[in-house]
Amino acid sequence: MDTDGYYHESRKRFVMSTTQKWQAKDLVKLVSTLGIKATIFEVDKKRNGKVFKGWDVCFSTNGLNPFLVRNQNIEFPSTDRYSFRNIVSVERVDTIATQCLEVDSPSHTFLVGESLIVTHNTNKELKKKSYYDQNKKQNIMMKYPLNNIMDCNYYHYTLQLSLYAYLLQQIKPELNIKKLTLIYINHDNEVSEHEVQYLKTDVIRMLKHYKKMLKQTMTLDRDKPIVF
Repeated sequence: MDTDGYYHESRKRFVMSTTQKWQAKDLVKLVSTLGIKATIFEVDKKRNGKVFKGWDVCFSTNGLNPFLVRNQNIEFPSTDRYSFRNIVSVERVDTIATQCLEVDSPSHTFLVGESLIVTHNTNKELKKKSYYDQNKKQNIMMKYPLNNIMDCNYYHYTLQLSLYAYLLQQIKPELNIKKLTLIYINHDNEVSEHEVQYLKTDVIRMLKHYKKMLKQTMTLDRDKPIVF
């Protein structure tokens, strides 16, 4: 970055320029291993009166400085946009034979694609109750502020559908959510439908808590000393 990169002050993004497409693609892979979303732009470069093809790799971070010795006074974005991805299109495709993945890890997630997108694995069954702790004599609950909901995949999906419904209502307030239905297909291709509760109150509480924690994190990061 110190030789062929710069910091775009108005967009608050780091930009790495190269005339080699393979280098741009490899840089995206490298940045992705750090959990950072990067974008490649094909651009026309000018030098000594000549125009030639080049590629810019652009990305933002929440505090990580990719430069070694320069550009230390960087104003990082105040809002977190670097870790989110946008759905730009949804297309119908033919049904083909696939194989479900089951990953044995604490987070039950794995990375897919060249940009290493975090993805959740499939479940063997739909569990409507969480693990029962014999010592505490109670089912395991989700973490605060959702510690009133059992920590099982049924309620994970219910909360996810409720979040989608709530976001749609923010875009279109007159939208009336009449029913939320979870369609589950098990490993034997058996289909079952489950009408789930709209957890609107829990979604609002979760988003308020997230906003509060994000504000606290930003305040702490701002007060950190700059080490040269």
